Amino acid sequence: MEQIIIQGLQLPTIIGVYDWERTQPQTLIVDLVITADVSAACHSDDVNDTLDYAKLSDELVELAKQSQCELLEAFASAICDTLMAYKRITQVDVTVEKPNILSNARRVAVRLVRVRQ
Repeated sequence: MEQIIIQGLQLPTIIGVYDWERTQPQTLIVDLVITADVSAACHSDDVNDTLDYAKLSDELVELAKQSQCELLEAFASAICDTLMAYKRITQVDVTVEKPNILSNARRVAVRLVRVRQ
């Protein structure tokens, strides 16, 4: 089992249920654990045999720009859908953190795991 891990991906987006949250973008912090068959790349050393991390992150930046989600759950689900569109990906583990949202909590995040059936 091979995994690609991207931690601390910063995605500015409009998100939230309160009017004041929807006036300007907030930066969400996203951690990804992507399980995919990249064994060919281990031997070939060819980017065409793996997932292009830059392309994936660019797609998620664009998703965030276009998003109208109110809830972290819905945004995390959209990330899962975007990643699972890649046939090579068999599982995604997505954590979306919304920093500084609760004054009495260090962290607020939603974690979703999707497995290809």
